[in-house]
Amino acid sequence: MADVAGGVRPAKMKKIKPQDGLKFDGSNIERFLANYELAAELDDALDYDKACQVVRFVENGEIRDILETLEGNTPPEWPKLKAAMLSYWSDVDTAQFTERDIVSLVEKWTQKGGVSSVSDYHHFRKAWDPIQAYLVAKEHVESEEELKSSFTRLSPLASKVGFVIN
Repeated sequence: MADVAGGVRPAKMKKIKPQDGLKFDGSNIERFLANYELAAELDDALDYDKACQVVRFVENGEIRDILETLEGNTPPEWPKLKAAMLSYWSDVDTAQFTERDIVSLVEKWTQKGGVSSVSDYHHFRKAWDPIQAYLVAKEHVESEEELKSSFTRLSPLASKVGFVIN
């Protein structure tokens, strides 16, 4: 085994087997990398293998051209390449939800007269929970408590049913 930048070059590379739907198209970089690293782990691939083979999991064209210019591609260094991919494509991902979605949801239910029954509460929470989870996970809001105040203003039912976040 020879030393290469970023680790030891294996005597023989481990092939990362193609997986259905595992192709990077320039969006959802975090999901792609998580799935790619799982596929690599299942095949016992090392970081060197991941850096050398990731190009096979990227659509041809501009995305592949960009990948080939990123730090960590040559020489192959997975930690650097992964960081460069995240840095380059994370900003491209569009937000699934924004705080405006919370405001719109609250306005919609306000126009309906608020959340006044347990059934309403369940319908409201079905729409609320994914937005809340996303905004908190992506740190678009500081805490769940920020969002809770939007709901408690909307419904006297909140205190009756013991509005619980998560």
